[in-house]
Amino acid sequence: MDKRERTLNAMRGLPVDRVPTTFYRHLTAFGNDEESMIAGQVRSFHDSEMDFLVEETDGYMEYPLPGGDPKDLASWKGNIGLSRSHPFFTEQIERTKRLIDGIEAPLFFIIYTPLSFIKHTTLDETTIMGFYKEDRKTLAEAMKVMEDVNFELMRRLKDETDTTGFFVSMQQGEIDRFAKDEYMEYCYPWDERLTNYANELAEDNIMHLCSWCGVPNNLDLWTGLDFKVVNWSVNIEKDLDMRRAREFFRPGTVLMGGFDNRAGKLLHTGSEEEIRKETIRQIQLAGGQDAMILCADCSVQNDQDDRKLAAVAHAAQEYAEGRREIL
Repeated sequence: MDKRERTLNAMRGLPVDRVPTTFYRHLTAFGNDEESMIAGQVRSFHDSEMDFLVEETDGYMEYPLPGGDPKDLASWKGNIGLSRSHPFFTEQIERTKRLIDGIEAPLFFIIYTPLSFIKHTTLDETTIMGFYKEDRKTLAEAMKVMEDVNFELMRRLKDETDTTGFFVSMQQGEIDRFAKDEYMEYCYPWDERLTNYANELAEDNIMHLCSWCGVPNNLDLWTGLDFKVVNWSVNIEKDLDMRRAREFFRPGTVLMGGFDNRAGKLLHTGSEEEIRKETIRQIQLAGGQDAMILCADCSVQNDQDDRKLAAVAHAAQEYAEGRREIL
């Protein structure tokens, strides 16, 4: 199988010749200018022998608010969005085209919920919750503009590039953030619209239940969303390894994950042999190589060794060939 067939077969629950792998990282790991970021990502993709790429949005995670202090909710009032020719759209489309040309494999573009989009723009976790407490109506109006911008970008990525699908990132579900009923009333409708729109545009998408803060989520907030592939933190969420996830998520859900992305953990500092053993263990936990993808909990460290990522693909190949012992 080539990378595309292997990836899409896995995502659709069809047989694969081996488990596909992917490990995403921030483009700023490769430099601070566009040329360095693109060249570095393409080189890393090939060196790590991944099957598909999840494209980070470095440089565009923050909304280009035309004026005022983004930490002041008043600065978001009256925001009318972006013109079609705005660099926020055109530059990300051009970057995506170049990445796809370089990797010659499927690419999934990270997209954030409107609330996360605003949070990234304020650059901290506390301001967004302050907005929610201060004036939910004004915050919702700002979120609607973010939703429109997201939808425009997603539509054009599908129309103007060979983007395969979207990596839809859910955040704000930490157990110490919103009460469940608050989240379901205020945030969930936006999550649902974003998920549904991704599914309208592409057959194959990935749901990312983000725990980048290191705090467990109320994962049941999102289980009603329409997704076929899910990426979550097996190392932060309580009692939800690959085996238990088979029962937690809907039958037939494709599981994507297995490795701890944090600094000092096995993927980052372990030996290639240790990573080989962990790869085999994760496949066995998931019940075999079908309907799964090997990945990390979230973005890997900037200085992650690509050879160790390639070791995961090599071990997946060993498993497919029948070499499945963990010595």
